[in-house]
Amino acid sequence: LISFEQKIEEKRLEVEFISAKDSILVSADKDSIHQVLYNLCENAIKFANIGGVFRIQITPTTENKICVSVYNQGQGIVQEDLPYVFERFYKSDKSRGLDKMGVGLGLYIVKTILEAQKQSVSVASEAGEWCEFKFTLQMDETE
Repeated sequence: LISFEQKIEEKRLEVEFISAKDSILVSADKDSIHQVLYNLCENAIKFANIGGVFRIQITPTTENKICVSVYNQGQGIVQEDLPYVFERFYKSDKSRGLDKMGVGLGLYIVKTILEAQKQSVSVASEAGEWCEFKFTLQMDETE
């Protein structure tokens, strides 16, 4: 989040971090998961409404995993685009061109990294209101 501090302040976002525990150990590649979180947070901040909520939430699941959620109040994604957002080079809402610098690889990279670690990623959204990406991570057996 520190790397996004300036963009968060520019948009006056209300940042929320919610976790059931202070410390959670997972079995995952640290650099890869950093890339996943970076890509999801970058998009969430970029497409958030000024003064909106940006939230990261970590919750345990029933399968010895955790679910990490990255949520924003903002532009959202139209229902017709949801099945395609993880495809290589796909960019939703091409007409508005809000993301002129991106090439449509960020979410594809997220999906590829998580699938390589046998984890899942999903998206839910209401266009013009909010968007939430969720992914799972395997909890460390030693915890």
